[in-house]
Amino acid sequence: MFNSAMIYELAAIRRHAEPVLQQVPRVVEEYSEAYRLLKFLRYFNYIADRELPPTSLLREFLGGSSFRY
Repeated sequence: MFNSAMIYELAAIRRHAEPVLQQVPRVVEEYSEAYRLLKFLRYFNYIADRELPPTSLLREFLGGSSFRY
């Protein structure tokens, strides 16, 4: 699950999520959810990861975060 209030993050995650969702076989129960998510992601244009600000939540997963722990 990914929950973010930043609408641009969906445009960035599309590039990473689509290949994974497209691998879900049609014969499994999860296919309908994968298909629904693929249709939803098509509403967003792609943006490059480099366009995400360093404080974006996605940076925690994609690298380049400005947060230090």
